[in-house]
Parts: sequence; C-alpha cells; structure tokens
Amino acid sequence: MLTATQRRRITLLGISSLLIPLIFAAPLTLSTLYQNFDDDLAFWTLGYNLKNYHRLETVVVFFGKLNFFCLKFLLISLCAAFYVCFCFKLSTAIKRHSKMVEYCVLKSCNCQIGTLHQIIQCCTMFAAATKITMFLMLLMFSLDMYTALGLVLGHVKGRATITLATEFVLTSFYCFFYLVLVVSFSADIPDAMEQIGLRFQVLYRAELADSRNHQYTNTKNIVLLKALGDLEPVYMSVYGMVRVDKSLILSFVGCILTFSVFFMQLKRDEPL
Repeated sequence: MLTATQRRRITLLGISSLLIPLIFAAPLTLSTLYQNFDDDLAFWTLGYNLKNYHRLETVVVFFGKLNFFCLKFLLISLCAAFYVCFCFKLSTAIKRHSKMVEYCVLKSCNCQIGTLHQIIQCCTMFAAATKITMFLMLLMFSLDMYTALGLVLGHVKGRATITLATEFVLTSFYCFFYLVLVVSFSADIPDAMEQIGLRFQVLYRAELADSRNHQYTNTKNIVLLKALGDLEPVYMSVYGMVRVDKSLILSFVGCILTFSVFFMQLKRDEPL
C-alpha cells in the first residue's frame, strides 16, 4: 500500500504530465503564430479557403499549432509518467520488504521471503515488458533533440531567429528533463536490490561469526542470508543493448555534443 505522501506525489506527477505539455506548447505556438502560416492553414482547414475571415484563420492556426505541440510533448510525458510510477512503486516495495525480512530473518519469515521473491519477479517481468517502451522513449528523446539541434545550428531556413531559439530551448529542456526523470527512477530498482545484497551480506557474515562463537550452526538462516546477499540487481534495458542507468545521461549529453561539433564542421566545410 502507498502512504499518503506517496499517493500525493503520484497524483502530482499525473497532473503535471498533463499540464506541462500545455505549458510548453503555449509559448511555442505564440512564437510561430504571426509568421506566414499559409501551409499550416491549408493543412488544418483541409484546403478550404478562409481568406475573408482573417480572425478565424488566426484562431484555426492557433489551436492547430497548440494541438500539434501538445501532442508532441504529451506522448513523452505520459510514457515517462507511467514508467516513473511503476519504477517508484517497485523500488519502494523492495526497500520496505527487505527491511521486514531483515527484521525477522532469525524468526519465521517464509511469508516475507515469498513476498520479496514475488516483488523481484515483478521487477524482472516489468523490465522485460518495457523494453519496447524504453526504446520508443529514447527514440523520441533523440529525434526531438535532433530536431532542436537542427533548428539552433541553422539547418532550418526561412524562420525567425527568436522562433528557432524558443523552440530549441523549450524542446531540449523538456526532453532532457524527462530523460533525467525516467533514468533516475529506473536506476532506483537496481540500487534498491544492491542495497538488499549489501545488507544481507553483512548479516551473513555476522551469522557466521555468531555460529562460530557459540559453537552452533543454523544452516537454514546461513543459506537464506547467503542467497539474499547474492541477489542480482534487475536493470532496465533496451533489448540488452542499452542499460538504463545514470551513466546514460552522460552518454546522451556526449552524443549531443559530438553531433553538434560534427554538424558545425560540415557547415564550415560547405562551399560558398
């Protein structure tokens, strides 16, 4: 069960995942609204001519662009919110039940051991089931950042500088924020399992020392503590090719910098 504080945090995350896309979409819409929007208008009106209704044209383009930018950000936002909630719930459950097992490890704790085993199995299934989701989220992050870098590095022509700068700043900040959020909460699951392993390794050594000092051996407890101490962390990954941990943030930043340097070098070598 979630505590009241945890429920409030999850509720706040859900509300934020719906509001943040609108907050980011509004300035992007306003920054592009008063440019030449003939192509946008033809798209949103299915080619219908509204030349005699200038205000209606502006309203149609405004809500069309707002809808476009909201959907662009909303998909990332909802996927990230869903992923973060599950990671938070699983890591919290691991930490809580590991403490309960540690508390009653010298007593009858078959129920707690079974619950902890089920939680770890759930983590394994969650990691296996979300491979495609994580792949799509990383792909969306990469494509949006590629678009943003193309804007700021001069790949897009014929648009106002302030518009390009606004879209670059908002898009890059939005993507990087959700990338850090997803990676941080994904790393909580293996971190919690590593803490379990370290904690039970200490208890295992203490049990061995205690059995040696008192000339008795509790084989069941020793085997149990050894198994819990050797628990392998479950990492979120993309089909085993990319491990989702905190080092992924640095790798992502490194790829962005490499692309920027490479793109600027190509621009410099272009013939005049």
